[in-house]
Amino acid sequence: FRLIKSLTKSEKRYFKLFSGLQKGNKKYVSLFRAIERQESYDENKLKILFSDKTFTNQLSVSKIHLFNLLLKSLSLYHSDRTSDFRIREALNSIEVLFYKGMFEQCLKMIKKQKIIARKAEKCNLLLELLRWERRLLSFDIDNLYLLHNSWLETSAIRKMAARSDEYQQTNLTFWMRFNEKGKTREKEDVSEFHNLFMSLPDEPVDGGWESRWYFWNTHLNYYRATGNYSNAFSAAVNALRTLETVPDLTGEEPHKYITSLSNIAVVLQELGELEECKYYTNKLRNFVTQKNLSFYSQICSRAFILSYNTELEICIRSGLIEEALVLVPLIEEYIEEPFNFTSEYSKLGIYLEITYLFFIAENYKNALFWINKVLARPSIRSDIQPVARLMNILIHYELGNLHTLESVIVSATNFLRTKNRFYEYENSMNMKKRFFAN
Repeated sequence: FRLIKSLTKSEKRYFKLFSGLQKGNKKYVSLFRAIERQESYDENKLKILFSDKTFTNQLSVSKIHLFNLLLKSLSLYHSDRTSDFRIREALNSIEVLFYKGMFEQCLKMIKKQKIIARKAEKCNLLLELLRWERRLLSFDIDNLYLLHNSWLETSAIRKMAARSDEYQQTNLTFWMRFNEKGKTREKEDVSEFHNLFMSLPDEPVDGGWESRWYFWNTHLNYYRATGNYSNAFSAAVNALRTLETVPDLTGEEPHKYITSLSNIAVVLQELGELEECKYYTNKLRNFVTQKNLSFYSQICSRAFILSYNTELEICIRSGLIEEALVLVPLIEEYIEEPFNFTSEYSKLGIYLEITYLFFIAENYKNALFWINKVLARPSIRSDIQPVARLMNILIHYELGNLHTLESVIVSATNFLRTKNRFYEYENSMNMKKRFFAN
């Protein structure tokens, strides 16, 4: 159901043309149209609609068949979208030619695809092409020299891939620590981040653009965690330049490009450079609208939410509260759209930003509505859950909910202690005494 609802008009049109070329019973076309017309999936209605059809006795089988045909149709439709698609399609053709015994044609195709894979630095696909190359060369003893060179190239690519994996793993470690603890506030946390950081080389060892991108993002997370936003900005810009200097890479890796633009905007907020932050926010939104990214539904949703989040923050910091309030219905409408692919992670970030906005606007009832959306998902966004608890206390205090305030404070205190986020400042606040002083 979600797959059908995610299809664009052109994808639907292509599927109908594709299904017209298929042989046999076209019952799945009727099933496709029936599901397409539904606002929400209702299997009972489908069974009633097709009560006179035999395939309703095995509706689950028919749905699986339809799902597989949709995937085949989409694969063909998007076969030329990225170098990954094109190389994988070529690999399928190479396998067909191999089993037909057309080895010379296989090697010609491999040679051509290796050039494309090298240019795009697709290590895993390049390794697969080299595997086929070695398999073909091993059939003729006269190819021993070429086979040896193929093995040497394989070894070099494996080292590059391993280096990229290592940087990715290190970046993930930093991101997990930062996402869990946010900005470091204790000496032990600073020491932990510093020790991890000192294990990195001063410059990225050549492992292709992906290694360099992860290298700079690791630096970015370290400097953000330790509050060095000037160095964080330099690292974020280097990550963006890594992508922009490789031809066609922004279209092939939209997720990484959107992440890079968003990271720069976030760091510029911390530096107070709001005008420059606006530039990167607009660049982010324009990238999504100008590029044909309909294939990347969730990435598009994430980009729009990130841009709205940044725009809200800019308005709040600039004192443009009324302008920011106008954005809230637009954001809410976008998030609540049927079949919106915005992740819960992204939603909670903007929910908290909207909470700040209504709190500053002294609209505490709406602030409570939005903070409850964050608190309802305690297992998501461990980086913002502690501040959400503190905001909840302030909102209840401003609303005069003194009968519930004590339990809210106790709940927040227990949560912060459980998550090891009850630092010296929170302890010194003596929240009960402070809020019940009057």
